[in-house]
Amino acid sequence: MPWDFGDPPEWEIDDSMAFSGYHSLTNIRSNDELATRTLTLKLDMSAASTITCKMKVDISMPFDRFSVALNGRIRSNFYQGKDEWSDLLVALSPGENTIQFIVTNGDLFPKFDRETERETYGSGHVWLDDCVLRANE
Repeated sequence: MPWDFGDPPEWEIDDSMAFSGYHSLTNIRSNDELATRTLTLKLDMSAASTITCKMKVDISMPFDRFSVALNGRIRSNFYQGKDEWSDLLVALSPGENTIQFIVTNGDLFPKFDRETERETYGSGHVWLDDCVLRANE
C-alpha cells in the first residue's frame, strides 16, 4: 500500500513487534507536548471498500491518544491501551479517500520514564499490521 510516513518520517517499520510475519508499522514517539505523529494512506477507489488492519494500542490518556481520520474527519479515538491485537476497520466510499492514523501527545507530559511504567501508562506506541484492502460485495 502507498503509505506516507511523513517528511521527516513520523512512523516507521518496527521489526520487534508484529501480529504476523516479521514487522509492523509504528509511530516514532515525540517528547513534545501536543505533538502529532501521522501515517497517511491515499487511495482512489472504484467501488465501496473496506481496509482492515490489526492494531495494538499501547497508549494512555492524559499522555496520548490514537485517532483514525477519513477524509479529514475523525472516525475513531482510542484513549487506553489494549493488551491484545484487535481489528481496525475503515469503510471507504468510491473515489479519492485519505486515511490518517494519528497519535497525539496530550498537554500533560509524563515526568517519568514511560518504559519503566509501561504496564500502567503504556509506551506511547501504536502498531499496525496485516492491512488488507477489499472491495465490498
